[in-house]
Amino acid sequence: MDLIGLPEDAKERKAIQLMNPINVDLSLMRTTLAPQMLRAMAGNQKKGILSGRIFELGNIFIPKSLPLTEYPDERETICIGTFGKEESFFSIKGLCDVVADTLGVSFDYEASTKTFLHPYQTASITCNGETIGYVGKVSYEVADELDMVVDAFVAELDLRVLSQYYGKARVFTPISKYDEEKRDFAFVVDKNVSCGQIEKLIYAACDYVTSVKLFDVYEGSQLGADKKSMAFSVVFTPRDEELKGKKVEGFVEKILADLKDKLNATLRA
Repeated sequence: MDLIGLPEDAKERKAIQLMNPINVDLSLMRTTLAPQMLRAMAGNQKKGILSGRIFELGNIFIPKSLPLTEYPDERETICIGTFGKEESFFSIKGLCDVVADTLGVSFDYEASTKTFLHPYQTASITCNGETIGYVGKVSYEVADELDMVVDAFVAELDLRVLSQYYGKARVFTPISKYDEEKRDFAFVVDKNVSCGQIEKLIYAACDYVTSVKLFDVYEGSQLGADKKSMAFSVVFTPRDEELKGKKVEGFVEKILADLKDKLNATLRA
């Protein structure tokens, strides 16, 4: 708990203490899987393994009161850790999206904070309005404390909440016999605008959009101190007829107008 910088009143510190633990390191029932994941990634790096992806499926135990008067809330949780020069916030976000795709749902990401994660690379994760976890980059302070030499990232998802989507029926959509249309855009936005906000608006602006992928983020003096550029590939998938050039351009105009209106986003010159 001290390692991840939790304040004394943090809910995660309200852990159940075992009466006869094997040793002091195993004396508390876990309220989060993050500390062990951080130590696992650090341990690999100390042994010269400088890239990897790890996951743990385990339970956390949330007491309703201390000392215990009834059984705690036992919640199955998945924790994902990635580290290495090729890893980024977006690569671990992609792993979270794999979980969403497997369940046939979508996750929303909103900027957030965690004491042990980078203040500008952390997001809370929601699914249909319910908070299900978080994802972010391990802070420099925690990385230094653990002698990490490459960037590390961690995500934690509540499988108790997600279990309601297990076995969700899949809907088959035939592959279109017409060619898809792809457009790339680089939007200049305020630094506080998130990737998720842009993605959500693009999908909402056009029913024919089937994929929105971020492929570049740029910050520089020519954009201004409070601006950044985010580049996306957008795929339009036809249905019963071929997507003509003018029709796609109409979709593009609608997307650009909505982004300008809602986020003051402009196309990068």
